[in-house]
Amino acid sequence: MHQLVGTRSATTSESRLGALSLGYSQPKRPQISKVASAIDPKIVRRRGKSDIPHLNYSDFDITTEPQSSLDNIIRQERGSDSETSGKSKEVEIEAEVEHLKKELENTVVKYKQACQELFSTHNKVQVLLSECTKDARRVNNAVEKEELQRKIAALEKERHMKEVKEVEAAKDLLAREFCERQMVETNALKTYLEKKKVTYQLLETDQQYRKYTIGEIVTATDGFSPEKAIGKGGYGKLYRTPAAVKVLRLDTSEKKQEFLKKVEVLSQLRHPHVVLLLGACPENGCLVYEYLENGSLQEYIFHQKNKPPLPWFIRFRVIFEVACGLAFLHSSKPEPIIHGDIKPENILLNRNHVSKIA
Repeated sequence: MHQLVGTRSATTSESRLGALSLGYSQPKRPQISKVASAIDPKIVRRRGKSDIPHLNYSDFDITTEPQSSLDNIIRQERGSDSETSGKSKEVEIEAEVEHLKKELENTVVKYKQACQELFSTHNKVQVLLSECTKDARRVNNAVEKEELQRKIAALEKERHMKEVKEVEAAKDLLAREFCERQMVETNALKTYLEKKKVTYQLLETDQQYRKYTIGEIVTATDGFSPEKAIGKGGYGKLYRTPAAVKVLRLDTSEKKQEFLKKVEVLSQLRHPHVVLLLGACPENGCLVYEYLENGSLQEYIFHQKNKPPLPWFIRFRVIFEVACGLAFLHSSKPEPIIHGDIKPENILLNRNHVSKIA
């Protein structure tokens, strides 16, 4: 703005100087008398009431005086222009100073803002540094935990491998035991088959019991006379001879096998309270037992065949003897024997009332 004011004043002064130079151009020199040059100039006020002196150019020498007046006017105009330019420079300097002050204030404000931003950035950096430290601690803790978990996993793996080895060893041991058990079972089966074979052979040549022929059985029972019959069961009839002959019905192969098994077992039993097997006839399915004169315990309990009741001491003795006979059967080797049909009818008494299990 100050530059515009200075430019405007300079333009005004140049226009005024141009106008003066145009108004005071040198005219043609007229011939003037010496008398006219002696006339004093008079100051005449112009119509416009300005204070510029009005000169009578006819009384002066036009060649010299108008030129000097023009020079004075130019000097005055130049002085006024220099004063105007000086004032404009002062104004410009003041404006420049004001501008610099404002810039300085703005710079100070920006500096303060930059300091505040730097302080806040420093605080943020401190916060980020603390967060980074915390994160580093967390990472270190996580790494330590991971290492611990790896160690635990290694221990678990080692224990698992140990358990797997133990399981494999147990499997091997079980397989060996299974093989040994199969071998034992095979040997037991072989032993059983051999024993069974020997048993069949003993049925032919066993000396533990006597082998009777069918003729001897028929002769002893008078041809299976009804008068000789002393009982009847689900498996056959019982006949009285000097011994007791039990005739079984062997109409099937299963019954034949059961008969042979019964002979095998009974031929090995020797006990004072178990009825003794005297012999057998395998061809006809006959068993020959020792004969007990006083019949069965059922006859004394239910007073059959006019038999009186037994005294109490005999009753207690019978109970004890039956218990001893059962204990012997249950403890027999190699396998226990289960009677399965204990009843008063199968408890027999001899002439001295000694009981035996039939």
